[in-house]
Amino acid sequence: MASRVYQVWEGRNIFFIKGRLMFGPDTRSLVITLLLIVVPIVIFCTTVARNLLHEFPTYNAGYAILVVTIMFTIYVLVLLFLTSACDPGIVPRNSHPPDEEIFYGSPGPVDASGLRKEVLVNGFLVKMRYCDTCKIYRPPRCSHCSECDNCVERFDHHCPWVGQCIGLTTYENCRDSALNRRNVYDRGCFGNFREVFCTKTKSSRNNFRAYIQEEMPMRVAREVKIDDSEGDSRTKEGKANLEAAIEQLQNVEKQMRLAGDVAGTKKAVTEILQLCFEAKDWKSLNDQIVLLSKKRGQLKQAVTAMVQQAMQYIDETPDLDTRVELIKTLNSVSAGKIYVEIERARLIRKLGKIKEEQGLTAEAADLMQEVAVETFGAMAKTEKIAFILEQVRLCLDRQDYVRAQILSRKISPRVFDADTSKSKKKPKEGDNVVEEAPADIPSLLELKRIYYELMIRYYSHDNDYLEICRCYKAIYEIPSVKENPAQWTPVLRKICWYLVLSPHDPMQSSLLNSTLEDKNLSEIPKFKLLLKQLVTMEVIQWTSLWNAFMDEFESEKNLLGGSLGDKAAEDLRQRIIEHNIIVVSKYYSKITVKRVAELLCLSIQEAEKHLSDMVVSKALVAKIDRPLGIVCFQVAKDSNDILNSWAMNLEKLLDLVEKSCHQIHKETMVHKAALKV
Repeated sequence: MASRVYQVWEGRNIFFIKGRLMFGPDTRSLVITLLLIVVPIVIFCTTVARNLLHEFPTYNAGYAILVVTIMFTIYVLVLLFLTSACDPGIVPRNSHPPDEEIFYGSPGPVDASGLRKEVLVNGFLVKMRYCDTCKIYRPPRCSHCSECDNCVERFDHHCPWVGQCIGLTTYENCRDSALNRRNVYDRGCFGNFREVFCTKTKSSRNNFRAYIQEEMPMRVAREVKIDDSEGDSRTKEGKANLEAAIEQLQNVEKQMRLAGDVAGTKKAVTEILQLCFEAKDWKSLNDQIVLLSKKRGQLKQAVTAMVQQAMQYIDETPDLDTRVELIKTLNSVSAGKIYVEIERARLIRKLGKIKEEQGLTAEAADLMQEVAVETFGAMAKTEKIAFILEQVRLCLDRQDYVRAQILSRKISPRVFDADTSKSKKKPKEGDNVVEEAPADIPSLLELKRIYYELMIRYYSHDNDYLEICRCYKAIYEIPSVKENPAQWTPVLRKICWYLVLSPHDPMQSSLLNSTLEDKNLSEIPKFKLLLKQLVTMEVIQWTSLWNAFMDEFESEKNLLGGSLGDKAAEDLRQRIIEHNIIVVSKYYSKITVKRVAELLCLSIQEAEKHLSDMVVSKALVAKIDRPLGIVCFQVAKDSNDILNSWAMNLEKLLDLVEKSCHQIHKETMVHKAALKV
């Protein structure tokens, strides 16, 4: 048999006569109140009023006093009973928290905390607080009584003498006054009597004797509505049938969510999306995604499952506009939620590709830069690197080299040297579980090649030949490249060319010697000869060198990496001249400028300019005596050499002083001996 409301009431009230009378939790205090009222009246009637019968025998005035006393006592007791045994204005409870969708049309916003909202009352904006116990937004002048555990309209206080709250319906009985109206005692005797006894009080908003509808158990409802009836709903056609099926599943989702059933909630939300997808109703799909994500107390697991499920439908969309709309919907739902940050990054990457295909490279780059995947602990390392490399590529495409450099520094080159063959350690309890990278993400070695190819594009902008050479050297060290001659041959050619183009410094010399020791270099003998000429201390004739390697230089345009650069030929001649000047400095300490110009096949002005540039760049130590036309070459000294030379000069000076002292002392002794003779 169905239960009545008073039988399952969650407050602390006590009901009598099958819910007809409702008292507060402290009903026993009424006994004391009754005694305090009745005992003095009984004493008055038995002692004082009995004597008054003899004191006022005329017109039976003594009896009149006794009757009035008893009538007012009954009046007080009736008011006490009405106050204690009726509903004080309890606001009906909600069995479940209200859903957010009921607030979509509200004139005021709902706070982010969800504890209050704003509504318009008579043209004024009023804040309504949320009661967690009663699961309602309390109307104005309504408070929750901690004694009765109910929300009471126009709550004044909980009176311990009557054992009940003083609120909307009990205020007049308790204080014999009416709120927001004139005083009842200024209307005359008849008016006052009619106001008190004949005015209709506001009826209770709760029907405690009503029957409640018993709900099916949560798990049974889910099994019936999801497993059985939903299969029939999928076969129905038409928007009305779809909406009816979605409404059924929304009820099930609400029950599962409020019961904290993670598995049931996830299944309900994914089935709702599946219904919309099978009906090809993309607008309803977007609306349901937004609606389900904004449910109060929505489980994180359900939102994650919903986003992941909807991401599978992106490639099934009929046109580009629908695809973009779905991606934007999922992006807005996942924004600010750390538990779906990986899915949001993947969505933004897809949207960026669409923008790029439309020719909006700048918008795609700005969109990708909104996400900082390096902070995502649960994202796979390879997926992070691939995402950052995509950011770098877009910045290079829009020629934003400063931003490209900043983004490239988020990747440490040492990460590519990690041993991928080692088995992964099992995560400890409490650690973040790293997800597996999607199938379309390249391997770590492939990402290494992509990274250095992008860095080659960046360094080519500044013609930093040495860094470009190091990038090609890193690509050359990749096992898949080194094992395939068709791949390592063009890479090794590029290494040789950029080594020749790089300015002379210790790093360039080290790379030059290590490259000459490579056995694969013998497969391209012309480039081996080129490098040997640079390490040999002999003057290189530019004309003969250019004639020998001009064809190879021009053919680089058709090989890996493309052309060496617009200024490559000019820079190559510059490096050959610098090499020749260094060779001259090794063999000569002094030489005329004219002779240097003859050895370099340059004019005197050009030879002097190149010498000055090398001295300024500290690649060479030399002084030019222009009146005599002589160049003096010196060995470059560091600070230690200079200090050692100073120390040696001081030792020579002290030795000279000591020898002089000995000679003076000797002459003095000889002079004294001569005087004695």
